Amino acid sequence: SSFPPVPAVPSWGLVQAELRPPSSAWLRGFFRQLSPDHRQVGLDDTIHPWFAEVRRQEGEALVHARSVLQCRAYAQLGVPTALRPALWAASLEAHNAVANPKP
Repeated sequence: SSFPPVPAVPSWGLVQAELRPPSSAWLRGFFRQLSPDHRQVGLDDTIHPWFAEVRRQEGEALVHARSVLQCRAYAQLGVPTALRPALWAASLEAHNAVANPKP
C-alpha cells in the first residue's frame, strides 16, 4: 500500500527522515489475527480448557509432520508452553541443520 508523501522533518540533522504512520485500515489488516474473533493461546486456553487441549493436539501433530509452513501458521495464534521448543525447531528447520551440518 502506498502512503501520500510526507515532508521530511527538517530539524533532525543531515538525514531527512520521512516518518509516516500507517493508516488504521492497514493496521487492522496487519494485526487481524489479534482480533477477539481469533482464539489465542495464553488467553482463551485459561477461559476454555477444551481449547488448550485442542491446540496441544494440533501442535503435536504438526511437530511430528514437520511442515514448516503449517508450523509457522500455527504459531501465529500462540503455542502451548510445552510445545514451544519442538515447534520452533520445526518452524526454523533446525532439525535439518542438526542432522546435516554444513562443512
